[in-house]
Amino acid sequence: MPTTIAFQFRFHCPLCAESITLPRRSPVGIQEMKDYQPTLGSWPIPLICIPHEQLCTCSYDKVERIDFEKQAHYDSPAALWEIVYGCSQENCAMSYTAYTWWDYAEASTDELVGRIVKAKPTASCSSGHEIKWKPEKIRATMWPF
Repeated sequence: MPTTIAFQFRFHCPLCAESITLPRRSPVGIQEMKDYQPTLGSWPIPLICIPHEQLCTCSYDKVERIDFEKQAHYDSPAALWEIVYGCSQENCAMSYTAYTWWDYAEASTDELVGRIVKAKPTASCSSGHEIKWKPEKIRATMWPF
């Protein structure tokens, strides 16, 4: 059965155009009343586009408020996921953080990590070291709506 949501904030992936709904509270911002307050310094966000197996950048000016949208029932709903990768360079304590859109189920974490490792999107930690995607170095956190 479809449900109606009064409003939500979302943006579209620049690569695949997938509509990505922002959670009410996450590291990228907080929904306060009828506004979305971005977390200082979090935007633009790096986004791992799973369908294109690439990394892209999403700017806050692409976030839009959608009012009174009827939501269809999805067998496999999705959520925003935060991906944190600890640098594998010896003696580097830096990390890399990106986001992606994936299944709304903690049970899908291993599948998501596997897809990221397979895709190997080009990225660097904050010290400039190239990320060598290894499953044991990835921490994936789901931020539901």
